[in-house]
Amino acid sequence: MERSDVFALLKKLIWEYLDEDGKNSDFEEHSNLLRDLHINSAHLIDLVIDVEDQFDITIEDPMLGKMTTVGSSIDVILSKLR
Repeated sequence: MERSDVFALLKKLIWEYLDEDGKNSDFEEHSNLLRDLHINSAHLIDLVIDVEDQFDITIEDPMLGKMTTVGSSIDVILSKLR
């Protein structure tokens, strides 16, 4: 799976957790999940579960700390897919 494919699927998953302001703006790989996109920590756990289901992977706790931006989340997903 290509990085652009993962990005497209991840954007759809993230969109579900955005507030109205976030849904009206675009975000990129450098966007921070908590600070820029305002995804709260509870929703972040839900997002990880959605990612695991979407990509049929398991993300262990040490990897969660690396998922701070959209881009770093893509990196984690791609590493798990390899």
